[in-house]
Amino acid sequence: MGYSDDREQIKELKYLRKVLGDVDQNIPVPDSVRGAALRRRLDSITPAAPAAPNKKGGVSFGLHWFNLHSGLTYAAAFALIIGLFYGLGFHQPPEIIVREIPVTQEEELFDEFAFFGIDESGPGSAAPAVPEAATAEFAVPDTAPQDNIATGGGGSSEPPAGPSPRSSEPAMGGGGPAAPLGGQDGYSYTWRRNDPSDPDKGAYPITVDIVLDAGAAVVCQIDIEDMNAVEEAYFAGDTMTLVGPGDGRVVLRSYDISDPPAPLEQAVLSQPGVYLGSRLYQELVHVASYTEDVGQADCEVELLPGAVYESACVISALDTASGENSQKAFQGAAADVSLFNMRGFISYRGVPMDTDIPVDADADAEQSYVQHVAQIVLDGLDITISSVS
Repeated sequence: MGYSDDREQIKELKYLRKVLGDVDQNIPVPDSVRGAALRRRLDSITPAAPAAPNKKGGVSFGLHWFNLHSGLTYAAAFALIIGLFYGLGFHQPPEIIVREIPVTQEEELFDEFAFFGIDESGPGSAAPAVPEAATAEFAVPDTAPQDNIATGGGGSSEPPAGPSPRSSEPAMGGGGPAAPLGGQDGYSYTWRRNDPSDPDKGAYPITVDIVLDAGAAVVCQIDIEDMNAVEEAYFAGDTMTLVGPGDGRVVLRSYDISDPPAPLEQAVLSQPGVYLGSRLYQELVHVASYTEDVGQADCEVELLPGAVYESACVISALDTASGENSQKAFQGAAADVSLFNMRGFISYRGVPMDTDIPVDADADAEQSYVQHVAQIVLDGLDITISSVS
């Protein structure tokens, strides 16, 4: 049965081929696209060598050799790179400029062994001394503030004084580093410590230099014998007022500097104890100090209400315009004092206001003491208690 079906299909195919062959003969086809012509062109094509396949990515890579043109191009580019490398000097090391610094005879004596105190001659030998010039060059002023008082109110019309020099002693036979005090009218004012062994300045702990700014020349020096440092400097009108510690006291000095090359001493005050602070308001300077022994005060003493201790706060007032001054001590005060433009406040401990005030405080009674604050009125040269709370 299957054989008869195949036979019928073969007959149909033969019939179709015959009919279609007659149709093909009637279709005009150019000779250039006939099978014989195309077969000759295909036979003349040589197939290229197949590239090695990339088994992982499915991409083929082949080795392509340089031809003459590409080889010359790459050789010219390499020669150009070499020419630029040598032409710009990249193959040479960087140039190091060494400048000679002239050394003076004094500086030749100073070396790193002497500066750091190293004895290069071995044990048992004295280390070379550091030259005085090197010590002065490396001196650094102490800029730490030393004012322990709290100030407020309208504020002073003058800028605060400059930093104090370092507390170390100056070089033997010379002065310490200078610290600025202020300046006006083309003059600058500085101060410095003196070496006690100096034959010219040894009797004066500090010296104030008046310098002409234009020529940077010292036109005058003020040698001060009762001050060890300058804590504050105030400039008001034609006056300069200095405040600083002495030997167990606080010293206040005022100078007339209307003629800076020839200053005149206007007023000198001292008060016992340690320096608490100071303030300038208009042309009045007030200074406060604290002492544990009220007997050291050589001025009027007023007992604070409810006070039981022998300690005292001393307040001085100076009129810089006239040089007039006054001073008053307040017995029973602690070292807690605040100065303002026209007011001062003293904080202290004592018995309540409605209790009899004993002359000598008993240690067992301290548990009943209370805190008091006395308001002090600073009216010109008058220093009085206004109220106590």
